[in-house]
Amino acid sequence: MNQTLKQAVVETAPALDDLLLDVATNIELTDNDRKVAEGRYRRLKVHLERPASLLRPYLMNGASLIYPQGSAATGTTIVSGTDDERYDLDAIVEFAMPREWTPDVALDVLMESLEGFPDVREIARRTRCIQLRFAFMHLDVALLDPVGEPRPERAGLICHAPERAPSARVPSNPHGFTDWFRGEMAENQPFVHRLQERRRLVRANRFVVLDEAGQDALPPIIPPHLDTQRVVALKLLKRFVKLRYEGRQIKAPPTVHMALFAAQVTELDAGLCAQLQDLAERLELDLRMHIAAATKPDHRNPRWELDRINDRWPSNAADMQVFARDLADLRQALARARQASFAEIRTIFAELFGENVTKRSFGAYLSRAADTTPRQTRYVASSGSVLGASAIVAPAIARASRDVRPHNFHAGTKRNP
Repeated sequence: MNQTLKQAVVETAPALDDLLLDVATNIELTDNDRKVAEGRYRRLKVHLERPASLLRPYLMNGASLIYPQGSAATGTTIVSGTDDERYDLDAIVEFAMPREWTPDVALDVLMESLEGFPDVREIARRTRCIQLRFAFMHLDVALLDPVGEPRPERAGLICHAPERAPSARVPSNPHGFTDWFRGEMAENQPFVHRLQERRRLVRANRFVVLDEAGQDALPPIIPPHLDTQRVVALKLLKRFVKLRYEGRQIKAPPTVHMALFAAQVTELDAGLCAQLQDLAERLELDLRMHIAAATKPDHRNPRWELDRINDRWPSNAADMQVFARDLADLRQALARARQASFAEIRTIFAELFGENVTKRSFGAYLSRAADTTPRQTRYVASSGSVLGASAIVAPAIARASRDVRPHNFHAGTKRNP
């Protein structure tokens, strides 16, 4: 990865940052979502250890573990799709498997053991997991067989059983990656305060919390939020990528690939928009370097070299070219938004993050504008800027929504690269 890339964006965009923060808090898990997910993780352990489960003999010996992996563990889960509010979570079931089990057999045993899971609508076999499909969420359950000593913490072999290719056991250490990722994300306290305040204003309740999910007295299974600007930029990028690949017949880049880059960049003083543009540019630069050299990315888990981040993506140069173009589109759209009117920004955001999410986010922005008194801010008609103690520029938005004339909505402050 090229770590010498110059910071291309040198101006802050406080109003655009604020709108992006609204989008981010509308696509992340609500407190209700987290409670339901906690309940499902707890039920997973109980269900797989019940007397009728084929896995019970292997999970009751005290050496087995069941824990979140992927976005649930890194704190980057977002809602998917343009029309629904579904979100996807991942779980690892770690135990020493019988030597005679092939990956196909292991996944068959897992699938049978998951039959009858409470509230599940459908159970589907995937290449590396069994997917439990509920209303509003999917839970992908994968098996990990611990490797022998000396062993990096929780390193093991994932069962890989594709339909039209030989099965295999693939080196994997999702716990190690999560631990490394979270360790790289030192909190940016001013940003944390803004994000937490914005969350308090969000009232999205996608469904009623099940009583069984509310186990507040127990230690949390899902780690707490990671409230850094880089994590929020990653969530926004993931949302953009999910929408771009929704109707495509090619495999999307893995989110762990994007998370690796997000953890290795610096937290920028120039704001959230600059952070997102910088992340997209670094990913694009890496892809274009490989395209030019006729090679593929081969990034590794920082905690275990045998764990290849890119073992299933990209398949070919075309995969890289598609994603590189998407990243360029994202950067260019955000650059346009920096000089756009409020109405134009709404159109840009609808294309980047989806119409429904944009509608909710801009509605929240205008609602704050209506609640802001003239004493708190002063509107500058010539630039569309707002001066005052608050970083939120809602009064300018309120005026902009009534004024269709183009204006420089995002007057910013120069930053040194």
